[in-house]
Amino acid sequence: MTFVDFFTVSEKRKVWIDDLLRHLDHICALGGVDHVRFGSDFDGITETFGDMASAADYSQLLEALLKRYKEAEVLKFVQ
Repeated sequence: MTFVDFFTVSEKRKVWIDDLLRHLDHICALGGVDHVRFGSDFDGITETFGDMASAADYSQLLEALLKRYKEAEVLKFVQ
């Protein structure tokens, strides 16, 4: 999954981590957690999420993921 804002469905103009998590839930429902990996694309985008503007904010995503998914699943997403 990329962090390009316009690839993530949101009812709001700005995309947030919660929007990414809903998108992730949908993808996992279709293919399972073993088929998801993150690729930030921070080096190639100009618009970012409202609460994740750079790699420095990645810890916020990890915290949100760990509230929803098992640690082993989160490690698969980020490796």
